[in-house]
Amino acid sequence: MLFVSVPGAIFPTKGKNFGIISSVFDNNTFGGVREMEEKNKNSRRGFYIALYCAVAVIALVAIGVTNTDTPLPEIEPEMRGEQQELAVNQSPVRSYKESTTVTETESVTETTTAQEVQTAAPKTAEAPVPEVREAEPLYMLFDDTKEMLWPVDGPVVMDYSVQTGIFDKTLEQYRTHDSICISAAVGESVIAAADGVAKAVTNSDEKGNTVALDHGNGWCTTYSQIDNISLAEGQIVKQGDVIGCIAQPTKYASALGSHLDFAVTLDNKTQDPKLYLKADE
Repeated sequence: MLFVSVPGAIFPTKGKNFGIISSVFDNNTFGGVREMEEKNKNSRRGFYIALYCAVAVIALVAIGVTNTDTPLPEIEPEMRGEQQELAVNQSPVRSYKESTTVTETESVTETTTAQEVQTAAPKTAEAPVPEVREAEPLYMLFDDTKEMLWPVDGPVVMDYSVQTGIFDKTLEQYRTHDSICISAAVGESVIAAADGVAKAVTNSDEKGNTVALDHGNGWCTTYSQIDNISLAEGQIVKQGDVIGCIAQPTKYASALGSHLDFAVTLDNKTQDPKLYLKADE
């Protein structure tokens, strides 16, 4: 018994049958095998052709990328540098370092110039500063803690009375009286009762010549029935200064004889002069 080998099977044969089977297999089976081998060869050729094409494409792409990375000609960087330099020169903005350097240069120049001017200027001796002293008051202000001098020496011939009426010998009637009348001889000196300034110098039919002195703090004194007044308005007087002399009395006070009509006011309100005149020693 013989065995016939066929791809994928083995067939046993005997005698003449072997030639028939062998012929059949030679014509059919092995022909198919050749076709399959041809097809496989063609497939392998196509695979290799496709592989070669892919490699060629990859090579071309690599060449293109390499050409892209090729640096520009040398003239282009030079042109760019010139353009950048031109732009920097035309730009009005300075760098921090340049601005700082310019500022420091200007400051040094100004300082040097100022020092040169100060050096060139002649030094002058400083004038001594006068000592400032507090101005002394022009006169001593009066208050109720101080005393006034009697403007003339003599008795009171008509007293102060504003609450009740007193008898007026000249008018022969009772009336209030806001001053005191001090008897004195004609021509006798009349002095200021306290420091002050002449506020007014007036004349009237009832009082004759009158001088009003302002003593500050609202205090004032008036001197009437006087003559030969020795001061003018605004003049400063000291306590005891002569301001005039006793005159002949007016017809409204003739019964009292020659005298000084003396009054004291505080904030334009009458006061009893005897309360502020210095007591007799």
